[in-house]
Amino acid sequence: MDLKFTEEEQAFRAEVRAFLAENPPERLSEKVRLVKGLSKADMEEWHAILNSRGWLGIGQRNMAGRLERGAAPCF
Repeated sequence: MDLKFTEEEQAFRAEVRAFLAENPPERLSEKVRLVKGLSKADMEEWHAILNSRGWLGIGQRNMAGRLERGAAPCF
């Protein structure tokens, strides 16, 4: 069994890491870093940011409507 990430999965991981390094509002990053908890408004703000990238859903559907990504993007 080959458990290595594919090139596509590695590229997606790099994209997510770059996004997370550049995008969370400082106010939210600080709350998370200090384990202060996020309010409902904070969560809604972050969900809107993720949704703008199409990353809010559990899976990604292809043109036929079937889920295209496996479990790897969860890691």
